[in-house]
Amino acid sequence: MKQPLQFTLRWGIYLICSVLIIQSCIHEKEEEPDDDGDGVANAIDICPDIPNSDQADDDGDGIGDACEDDTDEDGVIDDLDNCPTTPNADQADANDDGIGDACEGDEDGDGVLNFLDNCPDVANPDQADFDGDGIGDSCDETLVAEDQEHIDSALDMTFNCIRSLKNGDGLDLIMEDMLSFSDGEFGEVVWIDAIMENLSSDLFDNLEEGDGLGLYLNDIGGVYEFNDSDSTWEQTSTSKTRLELQFPSSEKSSSNNASLILDNYAEEDISYDGDTYHLPTSAALSLTVDGTELMGIFINDIVYGKGELPIPTKVDIEVYINPTTIHVVVEKGDKNNYAADLNISGDDGCSFGVGLEVELAHDDFENINIEEDVESLTVEVRLQHMSIVTMSDLATILSLDDPSESQINELMDLDILINNFKVADVEFNQSEDELYLIFKDESKEDAFSYFEHFFEDVLGLVEDYTGELFGD
Repeated sequence: MKQPLQFTLRWGIYLICSVLIIQSCIHEKEEEPDDDGDGVANAIDICPDIPNSDQADDDGDGIGDACEDDTDEDGVIDDLDNCPTTPNADQADANDDGIGDACEGDEDGDGVLNFLDNCPDVANPDQADFDGDGIGDSCDETLVAEDQEHIDSALDMTFNCIRSLKNGDGLDLIMEDMLSFSDGEFGEVVWIDAIMENLSSDLFDNLEEGDGLGLYLNDIGGVYEFNDSDSTWEQTSTSKTRLELQFPSSEKSSSNNASLILDNYAEEDISYDGDTYHLPTSAALSLTVDGTELMGIFINDIVYGKGELPIPTKVDIEVYINPTTIHVVVEKGDKNNYAADLNISGDDGCSFGVGLEVELAHDDFENINIEEDVESLTVEVRLQHMSIVTMSDLATILSLDDPSESQINELMDLDILINNFKVADVEFNQSEDELYLIFKDESKEDAFSYFEHFFEDVLGLVEDYTGELFGD
């Protein structure tokens, strides 16, 4: 059946209008400009010149992130960057002050940012703060009373270090168990004599003579057990790199509970006066009792000279006496300059020692005259956080027969330092025959008022072994 003409005409008009509308839209879309070609027309593009199809705008200012300035090129736009001129992509800000850690100042250039630095104007990379007042030692001006307290505390701490060594198991083993040494005398039975009686013959009798003085670990290495009944040693195994002696730690021990072990041994052949010596360049010698190390001697490095007398040009040795380590380093510099350092430290962090530098007139050590041949000498004594330093040359004093007070003070030039900061001078008063500490406020104290009790306390420890050294 045919549709009415009116209905057909209506749908025709609708169709024609729809086509015209679609064509118009397509035409408009094709013609609307998009300069950056990101698919977003310029009219609605928040970054019309730089492609940014996602139209990201993190700070909501109507300008797309793609065309916001990023001066430091760290991927964070300047408006959001708390360090706009220094790359800091992670935007770290430890103190939440709105300034990124990467661009916080470091005025003293010590690697610690100003807001974290307890001395922002003076370099102190370790951030040491001896008195815990929040001001770093490098810029902490102390009072004289504080300096005096620090001197006392340094001496007290050093004494405690020495007492720890004296009371340690290592020294007890040697002095009491093996040497029976007390009050200046040896006991009737010295246990180490019994241990050593046949050791040399049992180890070295099979070696051929004429090969020079040396240890010959390659020939004698192995494990040796001590026989208490006749004080002889029996080799129970062999080794070319290690020597172990097993023996009782004291006369009262019922078994070979102690072990003396030598390994990591190396040597160098040295010729002197027609003879050959096989001298060690490195070694590790340790003594354990019931599985605990009580003593050790560790030769880290020895370098022998090449002259007529092969004096070492470097010595680096550590001695461990539970719970204390004694470290000695001696090294030859240019010409006849030598530097030596002895440091004593404990497991509890205590540390004291002495360092010196000396220049000799020649290297004929068999004919050294201290008064004439020592051309320069400087010394530093370290007692925990305190040091006593010669800032001048002691050699000239040694060369004077009867130096005056002014000569002594000028040439000696002793300073007291706390944490490397000078707190007092040491001066000699010839008329009073006294040494004085001159503090920063020009006040002075008798030096022995600080050091006398320290020396008395140390002597008290030593005299347990040696007996009374001085009378009343």
